[in-house]
Amino acid sequence: MATTTPAYTNGSLYTWVGGKSGSWSDISNWKYDGQPATHAPDTQTNNGTVVIPSGVTVTIPSTVATLSGVNIDVQGKLTIAAGSSALAVNSLTVENGGTALIERAITANQSFSGKSGSTITVQGVNQDWSGYPGVKPDIASGGTLNFDNSAITLGSVNGSGIQGNLNIYNGSVVKTAGNSTTITGPITVSGAGTTFTDSSQLQSTLTLNDGATATISNSYPTDGTKVVFGTGTNTLILPNNEYMANKLVLANLKEGDKIGVDGQPVSTATMTANNISLTTSSGTITPKSVTYDSSYTNAPTGNESVAVDVESNNGVICYLAGSMIRTPDGDVAIENLRVGDVVLAYANGQSVARDVIWAGRKHMAVQTHLPEADAGYPVRVKANAIADGVPYKDMLITPEHCLFLDGAFVPVRMLVNGGSIAYDHTITAYDYYHVETQQHSVIMADGALTESYLDTGNRGSFRQDGTVVTLGGRHLSWEHDAAAPLETAQPVVEKLFHALAARAGVATGTQALVEDDNLHLVTETGAVVRKLRTQAGRVSFMLPPGVQSVTVVSRSSKPCDVVGPFVNDRRMLGVQIGAVTAISATGTQTSTAHLQEHALAGWHGMEAGASARWTNGQATLPLHGLTGAGMTILTLDVVSAGPYLADTPAVQQDVLCA
Repeated sequence: MATTTPAYTNGSLYTWVGGKSGSWSDISNWKYDGQPATHAPDTQTNNGTVVIPSGVTVTIPSTVATLSGVNIDVQGKLTIAAGSSALAVNSLTVENGGTALIERAITANQSFSGKSGSTITVQGVNQDWSGYPGVKPDIASGGTLNFDNSAITLGSVNGSGIQGNLNIYNGSVVKTAGNSTTITGPITVSGAGTTFTDSSQLQSTLTLNDGATATISNSYPTDGTKVVFGTGTNTLILPNNEYMANKLVLANLKEGDKIGVDGQPVSTATMTANNISLTTSSGTITPKSVTYDSSYTNAPTGNESVAVDVESNNGVICYLAGSMIRTPDGDVAIENLRVGDVVLAYANGQSVARDVIWAGRKHMAVQTHLPEADAGYPVRVKANAIADGVPYKDMLITPEHCLFLDGAFVPVRMLVNGGSIAYDHTITAYDYYHVETQQHSVIMADGALTESYLDTGNRGSFRQDGTVVTLGGRHLSWEHDAAAPLETAQPVVEKLFHALAARAGVATGTQALVEDDNLHLVTETGAVVRKLRTQAGRVSFMLPPGVQSVTVVSRSSKPCDVVGPFVNDRRMLGVQIGAVTAISATGTQTSTAHLQEHALAGWHGMEAGASARWTNGQATLPLHGLTGAGMTILTLDVVSAGPYLADTPAVQQDVLCA
């Protein structure tokens, strides 16, 4: 009697043996219970355990999507290749010495674990792990979980949670959903554009490197939890609750690091030898203690004011070394001016001698990986850019510095034309200087009229040279104390911009633009949902069952880049969303969550009187209660969109200074 070979094997142990090819689907690469397999693990053989032995490298291709009954045990190296659909497994276990590279969304019904000595890297994945079935990580002490260029929301965990190393880098955006995420191993967040938002109970050391940002949001950290400011300059956003913030110990704070408060603008801040206090409209936020890095030679020894960052409208406004300031005795290099020296101010058409009451210096390291307008490059105003002999030599100033033109102060960043006024990419580190007179003054630098220092709150970030220094600050304002109005209105500045560009013979408005917003949705599992239809600004999408939130993804650009630098809007704008409507078997419902939740990720602040809100190109939209067991049609009212710079991809774009 002939023996019938089963159509497929099911429910036992598969072992990779490596045949004539490296293909997952090639049955010669597999043994099943010690015998040659009749099928590779796939949708037909959707049970059992797959073993990747030590010394072996295996790739699960994008064509394999359903292994929901399969347990994968990795002793060697496993790559889950990028694909448009999530890979479903029953469990994934990486053993000591094993590695797993995950390049697409994944769900694990039972467990997602890394043993001591294992490494799991999630690369280029956008997924909410907190949904069902989601991913519940269990990383043992000595194991490592890496997030590389990924957007992940962590939820519940298995076992003891993440006890090993959690590394977040290369522009990843990682957050915890509620207090169900247990992380007891060290957390390291590295790189510009990389963010970590914790709303669970932070209880392990958090280290920030090279431009990283961490937000401790609505979280009760374990008392004494340490946040370490590592290499480069970094940003920490404290919880907006004094009790919560007072549990944190900040270490190695240095010049250039930034500290803010979650959801609250900071009005003033004070540093002492062992702490920092941030004042908001809701009260004062103070961590448990602060220590300063040994490189911070200007660390405070008593109460000192701290600078408010440019995003809070108190920018760094300064000259570079070599700028020549007009005095009664001729032009003097700004770096040589001291308290008590005299400069010439210009008021009512006449020159007036005024004493220098403060002189400060600070160092800038340009963040060359950022766009030029955000990186900190100085602006070079070339000789004769404004008029013949004005300035009489190239002038180097910071982007927020103002030129005095037509009776008003205009930030030079709004006049950059790439020719006679341009960011200087050859300078990546420099000292910058400023001087203050008793009254805010129009002064002359390099033969051009410009401004003296106006103390709007950032004096504490400067170092004073000379034998006489001035303590404290006056905290003045442009509205009440400026020598002339600050002009940022587009109609006025645009006219000046075009006049200066025409004088230099510079062509403007040549950037290529596109109108297509490339609007689409990404579900918690990483599935991309394209437009179903568009009609009169209403864009509809067909959602699969059970979706609890989506990411609204589109192209994004800054108005100052699309229209011109004379537009004083530097927000990264995606699409402006008004009404959100969901139609399912249970009826029609509307959502206003994006108009009500202040701290919703990826959304700009609400504009006064507006019934719509701008995304930044990648915004979270909660759908709790809007979707059911069946399909749902989700409709977004797109109030405004585009145009966009032609080379802008449809991906995520992307305080206080110590």
